[in-house]
Amino acid sequence: MKNMPVINALASRKILDSRSEWTIETSLTVNDVTAIASVPEGTSVGKFEAKSLSVPNALQKIRNIESHIKGKNFNSQKELDEYLLELDGTADKSNLGANVILSISHSFARAFSALKKIPLYKYIADCEGMGTPATKPKIMMLIFEGGKHGSFNISIQEFMVVVDSVEEGDTVYDLARKTLLSKKLEVEVGLEGAFSPVGFSNDDILIFLSSLSKFPLALDVAASSVFNQLDFGRMLEKYNILSIEDPFGEEEWNKWADFTRSYGGEILIVGDDLVVTNARRIDKAVKMGACNAVIIKPNQIGTLTETLQAVKLAKENGFKTVVSHRSGETNDSFIADLAVGIGADFVKFGSPSRGERVAKYNRLLEIF
Repeated sequence: MKNMPVINALASRKILDSRSEWTIETSLTVNDVTAIASVPEGTSVGKFEAKSLSVPNALQKIRNIESHIKGKNFNSQKELDEYLLELDGTADKSNLGANVILSISHSFARAFSALKKIPLYKYIADCEGMGTPATKPKIMMLIFEGGKHGSFNISIQEFMVVVDSVEEGDTVYDLARKTLLSKKLEVEVGLEGAFSPVGFSNDDILIFLSSLSKFPLALDVAASSVFNQLDFGRMLEKYNILSIEDPFGEEEWNKWADFTRSYGGEILIVGDDLVVTNARRIDKAVKMGACNAVIIKPNQIGTLTETLQAVKLAKENGFKTVVSHRSGETNDSFIADLAVGIGADFVKFGSPSRGERVAKYNRLLEIF
């Protein structure tokens, strides 16, 4: 790079997310390149996630941060992120806010990759010595949703099919829609674009999906958000289930470990609220044998550097990685590049029916 990377401008504004809630979009200028990043928010938020600020407070923090970083030179992603963490000075980012810090971290990554004249996913692969070649992740395509995301008579939050391509997932989604219509059932969608018919139970949906296609199923139980009493053993015997996410609460470590001992050799047991993209909690999960796969959501931890540290620890210990969206999404497609850059095993981007989800799928299609 000919010129030293200097931050020349930082600004943020409020925008709407996919739930009609306010979030922030930040623009950062490095040398003569301006990049933009927006931040999603979750509906089912883990207790141990980094803390976000209200939008008015977040916008004020951005203005305050500009006075600290304008004119400064940062030679790497890690250097910027560590500066922001030092400026925040808290363990949970409750001072500056995870949403504020992440919007700057991601916009810097975009700007720096443009300065280097490389794709964002390649820049991400080069950070933290990941050095991962661009690989195509499998897709957990969302077809039905319940719990906090849809009809509460359906307690499991997400019902997905595990496919090799966007095209395969889209075919299953369209077939589900046509089948529901043929049965004169509603096809209104939940927060992440999936169907959530009133009157259906968990078993009704599992039977429906099993008859619809031969693709294996992935479930997000979201046990920390919705009370569930599920017979996982019966479900695994009856249905072709590849993955179960958050089968227990975020502090029920012993239940997780027992379940993984029993079924970890057969299926993916995926930690989300349990580990919240936090290397310290992933390390505990490794030591306890609490799961064998992890969800990766950058806004749970707050910087790209910490996200990559969590990924690296997970991979070093043989855990599968699943890069995931949030219920309150924006049209930002950063996580598609993240999934490719880290060589994620799977992605969860929702259904192919809402613009903020489709943006991620279209970015994957663009890369591959």
